[in-house]
Amino acid sequence: MSQNPLQQFFRQPAMYLNLPTKGKLYTSDVVELTEDQQIAVYPLSAINEIMLNTPDAMLNGQALENVVKDCAPNIKNAKRFMLPDLEALFVAIKSASNNGKMDYDRNCPKCNKELTYKLKSNLSHIRLG
Repeated sequence: MSQNPLQQFFRQPAMYLNLPTKGKLYTSDVVELTEDQQIAVYPLSAINEIMLNTPDAMLNGQALENVVKDCAPNIKNAKRFMLPDLEALFVAIKSASNNGKMDYDRNCPKCNKELTYKLKSNLSHIRLG
């Protein structure tokens, strides 16, 4: 069978994510994990960015569901995906979309000073949790 000459230009996963729950609580109709118990994470596309900036789609959650389906195609049912895994997934998507870098601005609960935390990954593997 011949290779598609445009294969190198197809969208490729930017990294693989180990889920905080390790995927142990999901059935095959929710998520399909790799042999290493990971999911492939793709960067945001232009249409994903537009969806995330559309107020109506954000109000009913449809934008987030579409982004999960597009950026993590191994997830079959985003509505049954658990919150710790969703949070890790959104961090991974954001990191994959920004060349492995992501900044967080948070207030310190003790001194109330705003701090910036930096997350860097090698864009091949990210382990959260």
